Amino acid sequence: MTTQGGDPLAFLDNDLCTDGYPTVGPDFGLLCNEPVSHDGDHRALAEIWTTGRRFVVWTADGVPLPDVEERR
Repeated sequence: MTTQGGDPLAFLDNDLCTDGYPTVGPDFGLLCNEPVSHDGDHRALAEIWTTGRRFVVWTADGVPLPDVEERR
């Protein structure tokens, strides 16, 4: 895994999956935050709050799944 600034979660652009969120709306086109050859569903960070984050999730076939909210 290639990282920037020593942060293991900060992939270089070339290392990231280029699949975009398929559903029409404000989250349309958000790019997947997973590595290029990841297994499983795609995830993209959609919103950040002081108390947590919201991710949009979709399958490799382009089927949107329910959003995931992660609380701090």
